Amino acid sequence: MLFCVELGFVNLLIEVKNSNGLLKSTVVMFDVKTTEFSFTGGAQSNSIFVNATTNLNFDLSEIVPSGTNYEMSYYASTGNATIKDAGSTLNAYQWYDITTGAFQRELTALSQGSITVVFTVRNKTTLQTKSVSITISAYQKPTLTNIRTGVEVGGKYNCGGGGCTRDYRYLLSFSQTLNTGATLTEIIMTIRDSAWNQNRTFVITNFVHSYTGGYIMFKMNSSDLNNDWQFGGQAYTLTVKDSNGITNVYTGTFTNSTTDFF
Repeated sequence: MLFCVELGFVNLLIEVKNSNGLLKSTVVMFDVKTTEFSFTGGAQSNSIFVNATTNLNFDLSEIVPSGTNYEMSYYASTGNATIKDAGSTLNAYQWYDITTGAFQRELTALSQGSITVVFTVRNKTTLQTKSVSITISAYQKPTLTNIRTGVEVGGKYNCGGGGCTRDYRYLLSFSQTLNTGATLTEIIMTIRDSAWNQNRTFVITNFVHSYTGGYIMFKMNSSDLNNDWQFGGQAYTLTVKDSNGITNVYTGTFTNSTTDFF
């Protein structure tokens, strides 16, 4: 087996001598070229929950097909994550065979915050390597510990401009205020109205935050003065979206408390 460490033409002198001492020789010339290839990769989602999974998309391509083989290894330079291939866990710093073209791996976040994983591809013949770094942000999922309802934010009826409205106030209590650095952007609430025996859906985009105790207040408004919504003890589904692009879905029932407000 011949290994070349430099590019260009290499002359190899081959000599053969028989038992009578007769020597024959020849020169074999090799044109040593590099195997040019590109390696790219990225995460399908850059923000996930701790213990959640996102796909990693890679592409390995050669400028000129060489017929050589490749392998890939990885390690986490920041944070902690598990990498899987079709459900099988891969060990860090270990080389695994890969083929040219597009392929995927799965990343599961094991730590909170920024996670950076470095992937290195190596040509098994030339030992050339190329690396890509993939960074994601992992967040702890907030737990919705309580949701309470109430009415009469600023007086039972708000009249003016030829009409009257009634405001309804709600409180959300999370185990933590929100994911680090995030703010609420939208809440979609679907809830059973026992007074009218029907489901109601509301989209809320304006919030009043009270970071003490992790409460978030939002208001809804009705122009129907006869529409006395009754949500106490009723089932709800909340779809909560934040500025990190994370969506949480919660289900449960409202408490009957209408007095525990700040």
